Amino acid sequence: MKKAETEERSGRRPRAGWGGETLGVGARRSLSAAGRRRALAYGSTGLLAAAGFIAVQPGKLSAGGVAAGANGIAAGANGIAAGANGITPGTRAIVGSAEVRLVSAREGAEYRLLRVPAPHESTDRIDVLGFFWFGCPHCHTLEPALKSWAAKLPPDTAFRKVHVPWRDQLQQFYYTLEALGKTTLTDKVFVAIHQEKVSFQTVQQMAEWIGRQGVAEKAFMEAFESFGVRTRMRRAAQLAEGYRLEGVPAIGVGGRFLTAPSMAGSNAQALEVADQLIEMERRARRGPKS
Repeated sequence: MKKAETEERSGRRPRAGWGGETLGVGARRSLSAAGRRRALAYGSTGLLAAAGFIAVQPGKLSAGGVAAGANGIAAGANGIAAGANGITPGTRAIVGSAEVRLVSAREGAEYRLLRVPAPHESTDRIDVLGFFWFGCPHCHTLEPALKSWAAKLPPDTAFRKVHVPWRDQLQQFYYTLEALGKTTLTDKVFVAIHQEKVSFQTVQQMAEWIGRQGVAEKAFMEAFESFGVRTRMRRAAQLAEGYRLEGVPAIGVGGRFLTAPSMAGSNAQALEVADQLIEMERRARRGPKS
């Protein structure tokens, strides 16, 4: 979610800041209405990618830049396609399921390697950090898949969510929930903001809403202004800076790697890239002979 985008929505003057989930990587290219109709027409003999309409005609180069052989790519088949702006070698096209799975993530494309390591949260496990902002619709969309993925991470990893700082009080809201042991309400906060259009512009609005969730308003207000919550907020800002964060949602791994849906191409692919980054960090910790 870009700062400029959020400020446009709120009527503020756009400024440089957080980047966001975009639709501009590799083979993802939006076509015209006519192109979309053609893409659908070619579905039986070509490729329709979930992230954008990529049409493949037999033996031709499509507007999305995916090259097909003389007989095209058969529906339901797996194949490697290459194009100047399309799916590059190292990517397996899963045709018929409208999905593209990465085989090998590339530095500078699907992920970024930090030249200066970010602060570590865990001393004996691999940090996996889910950066987000309650006000970000992309973060809301990713949340169910992220939660399911994080629950299956191996025991040598340490996952935690990191709410980025912003000019509202939503970061303070999140870390107050964390201090109270009520992060189980995270999903409800996302729903309240993005679906129910509940306003959390003031701490009083937050306290009233939290009271309706069975949490004492007085306890919430006390935690909201506590030293502990302020400390958590400062730490989150340090992590966001350490990972050179440009947008949310994003996933940091081991203090060395960063990926995001805007880099990987989709939410699902970002999680797949994160799996690869975790394995890369695991091997680096074992040493070259492991």
